Formats: sequence, structure tokens, C-alpha cells
Amino acid sequence: MHRVLGCLRNVEVLVMHNQFLQDLAVGDVPEMVLNTLGHLKNLSLDMDFGNRKETLAILCMLRSSHHLQKLKIKVCCRDSDILPEYYCWEEQEHKDWMLKHLRTVKMINMYGSNLEIEFIRLLLVNSPVLKTLTIKTAIEDFEDEVMVLAKLIRFRRASVQAEILYSA
Repeated sequence: MHRVLGCLRNVEVLVMHNQFLQDLAVGDVPEMVLNTLGHLKNLSLDMDFGNRKETLAILCMLRSSHHLQKLKIKVCCRDSDILPEYYCWEEQEHKDWMLKHLRTVKMINMYGSNLEIEFIRLLLVNSPVLKTLTIKTAIEDFEDEVMVLAKLIRFRRASVQAEILYSA
């Protein structure tokens, strides 16, 4: 991961689709990639929440992207069979990192799994200047949508201006 991301020192926009993130997460995933993504402002990626290494790679990239302003995530797989304990979200919340410049987040194809919801919570509590979080779901059942939305609006936010825009 260090070797690949080390070539991206001055990149401001990074788009990773299909298998790229999975290939990037091969081997040990570090907590942070030092001095590599300092200029990154816009990150767009496909994410499989059911793949632990991919999720850890994304967390590593977020911790290393101190100037990130826009984040777009397209959920590409359902992870409903994975327990929320699969990841240590609480550990990530207490780490010494914040997305100090993140203003907009867009999440597409959200299925409403616990991992997706907890990832959103992690973004909300670590983004002090967040303005909009746009979520487009792939949920088919109306009651499930209401339940997901009810969870999202209760989350604490680092930004008092953070607005959640939610659509099916």
C-alpha cells in the first residue's frame, strides 16, 4: 500500500473503482500512510463493507488525507451477513485524527447494514466542517428505510452545520 500511494504525493483528485481498492489492500494495511496524500482533496471509490481489508485501507487513506474536502462512496456489495463487531469502530473514533476539511460526503447504493451506518457515524463525529452528507439508498422496504433514517438523524455530529440529505 505504501508503495502504490507513495507515487501519489501531489494528487488532488483520486478515483478508485472496481477491484483497485481490493488490490491495494493486499498484505498488511498500515494505520496511516505518512506524507503521501497530503494534497488529496477529492476521493471517489467503490467500497465493499464486507471486505475488512478494503475498509481498513479506506480508513488508512482517510487518516492520511488531511486536506480531503469531498468523499464519494459507491457501495458495491451487501454485507448483511457480517456482524458489526467485525470492525472496531469505537477504536477509530478515539484515534487522534479528524477530517478537518471534509465538506461533502456522498454515499450511493447504501443497503442500511450496521457497518455502513457505523461508518457514517464515524464520518459525522470526525468531520467538524461537514456541510452535506448525501445518501442514496438501495433499500427496497419502506420500514427498513425509516429505521435507517431514524438511526442517522440521532447521530452526534462534529459540525453543527452538517445536513443529511436522504433519498431512495
